[in-house]
Amino acid sequence: MPIPIPSLTSILDLLKGAITIEAKEKIMELREAAVERQEENLQLREQLREAQHKLELRGLVFERGVYWKDNPPAPRDGPYCQPCCDVRGNLVRLHDQPNPYAGSRGHRVWFCHGCRDSFHQDPP
Repeated sequence: MPIPIPSLTSILDLLKGAITIEAKEKIMELREAAVERQEENLQLREQLREAQHKLELRGLVFERGVYWKDNPPAPRDGPYCQPCCDVRGNLVRLHDQPNPYAGSRGHRVWFCHGCRDSFHQDPP
């Protein structure tokens, strides 16, 4: 149960009446309540961050070794690194790299700056 926050007026009244021991106790209660609220705030922020992360990963589609994010009616977004997503829970965009060995066959090579892995993909 949260510690009730003492009112400012009650603290000021105690200070005016020179009852400093009670005023100090109220100030300590105020500090304890403030610390408790800060801890609760941090926990709520972490829960929000986790929920946002889950929502971000929810629209992923695994296709031909990489993840894509479907956001209809917007165009498909990606590709994203499969190991970074599955193992670390990070959504890391892959970068298109030139493939000097592809020739005219159209092979694509993507590079992940997260895990430093390369992904080779034949045309569909």
